[in-house]
Formats: sequence, C-alpha cells, structure tokens
Amino acid sequence: MSHAHRTLLDRHYPGTISDIATVDRMVSDIRRYGKEDALFVFDRGFVSGANVKHLLDNGIRFTAPANTSSKAIKTLMSRFVKTNESQDLVHDGHAYKVWMTRIGIAEADRLAADGSQAYSFTVSGDAGHGKSGMLNAYVCFDSKKFSDEVQSHKMMLDDLKRKAAEIECRDPVARFKKIAGRAIRHFDVQADGRKVVVREKQNSISFAENRAGVFVMLSSTDLDWPTVMTAYDARRLTEQAFDFSKSEDRRHRTPDKHTMIGRSLIRFVALILKCELCAEIRESGRRDMSVGQAIGYLNTINCLSYGSSSALSEISKNCRSIFGLFGVDVPKEPISGVEVCDLRRLAISKD
Repeated sequence: MSHAHRTLLDRHYPGTISDIATVDRMVSDIRRYGKEDALFVFDRGFVSGANVKHLLDNGIRFTAPANTSSKAIKTLMSRFVKTNESQDLVHDGHAYKVWMTRIGIAEADRLAADGSQAYSFTVSGDAGHGKSGMLNAYVCFDSKKFSDEVQSHKMMLDDLKRKAAEIECRDPVARFKKIAGRAIRHFDVQADGRKVVVREKQNSISFAENRAGVFVMLSSTDLDWPTVMTAYDARRLTEQAFDFSKSEDRRHRTPDKHTMIGRSLIRFVALILKCELCAEIRESGRRDMSVGQAIGYLNTINCLSYGSSSALSEISKNCRSIFGLFGVDVPKEPISGVEVCDLRRLAISKD
C-alpha cells in the first residue's frame, strides 16, 4: 500500500447552521492545523449563486456538480451539442467528451430569502456576465451513461403508459398526475370518462434524451479537469463507503457526547481501512472483486479449538490470493495476545 503522508480530520458540525457558516468553520479548523491548500468537494445541493460567490470571494478551492435546473447550466448543455471545442479525454479508464469553458456569477434582480442580495449564474451573452466572479465549467458527455439513461427513460415512460391504462376513477387526470410526478411534462393528458388518455410529447422526450449522459462540473479557476474528476471520485467513493441511510441515528445511539465521538472515531478509522483496501484492489486490476467480497472470503477462516490446542481451518484459494494481493504471508497457525495499538498513546499530553 502507499505510505504517502496524509492528514485526516474528522469533525461533527451542527446541522442547523447555514452551508456557508459550516464551510467557514471547516476552513478555520483546517487552517488551524497549518493547511492552506484544502480542496472542498460539494454535492449539487450546495451549488447556488450566493454560495459559490462566497467561495470565490474567500479564495476557497472547490469543485461540485452543477444543478441542471439552472438556466445558465441548461444553456451550456445546449451549446455543448453545437460546439467544436470539445476534447476526447480519458479518466480512470473511462472515455469522455469534454468541453472546457467558463461560467459567471452576477447580481440577480431579486433578494434572497434572508433579505440579502441574490446571485445567479451567467453565460456569455447574458447581461452583467461574470461581474461578481468567474469559475470553470466542464461540460462532459459519457456515452455509457447516455445509453443507460436513455434506456431507463424509455422504460419509465412505458411503465407510466401501462399504469395509465389501468386507471379508472372519478378524476383520472389527477390520479395520473400524482403517479407520474415530474414526468408529467412528457405527456398530454385528457380524461375519457373514468379513464385517462395519455400521449407522449415528442419534443419534451427528445429534449430530455438529447441531454442524457451529459453532466457539468464546476470548480474554482485553478483546477483542471483531471483534478476535478479525481476529487469528486474521492467524495463519491467515501460516501459509498459510509453507506449510511438518511434515517440512521447520527448520534450512534448514545446520549453521551464523548461516547458518540469515540464510536465515530472507530467508524472513521474503519472507513479509512476500507478505502485503502478498495484502492489497493482497484490498482491491482482485480475488477471482479469488491472490498465486501474480499472480507467475506477472509471471514471463512476460522480458529478451531481442540481442548488446549487450536488450529486454523482450511484456507481457500481465494483467501490465499487475497493475502498475496496485499503482500501478507498466509497464516499457518492462530496468533493470540498481540497488542495492535496502545490506545493510551492517543491521549493528548497535558504538559
């Protein structure tokens, strides 16, 4: 495994304060440890004109996927189809077509919910384009993602038409709208007695499918495309490693703050180990094995006791290959009484 120096920081922040206040506290915490070059990776829920302006104004390096509901982002996606400036690039063994451009921030003609000035994203040709800041926009097309999304979209439309044919009630139009949700924009809907007649809007469907496989990554102007993609991969893989459900008890089922922090530390360390295992497996080229599968195989190794003596169960070929992958000798006998870590060393000296 790689032995490069890493600095790890784990913090719990209140969920009732604003996104910007949380970011400022994170920046302050990181700088107190002497780190000035942190790269923040956000999800699309954070991306608003005001939030991005705050990042730019404070020199915070960042990247995040854009929200495609933004008018400016929709314009970029439409221009992407027509541009001849895109490049064929490869990231982590996957091919993309990428257009590297800029998007701006400008004052909006409205106030935010808290009464402060609102800001909007702008593109070239918009009034006041970029007066409040500029950032990178990487418009990317993934052909595999395109195929998956188009197929999923067609299956969704077919399923909704099937459900429409089964409706029979007093207000069939309202019933279908409730079932369709946001997908209702793809249909013309009329009542026929207690039944409903639906017809696809070809323009709407074509518009949606033309954007399939396209996504936009935003970043501060100092970040190139490979860095943006690598940083977001790290965030995505970390999130997958945690694999927490939204309803999970965030306090780790304890009212005690110190117990919560301790349990969180154990989970954090376990996550680091899992990510290291994942990286090692990925770099080895073993695409057929996940971390979960590797641990599952190793869990088949048991210690068998016979009175005062003990021995290991048979070690399978899969387990031997996993030990070899990580450069670990295949164990021949049980080992007990080994101190892996003295937790007292983690205590902070009061001197």
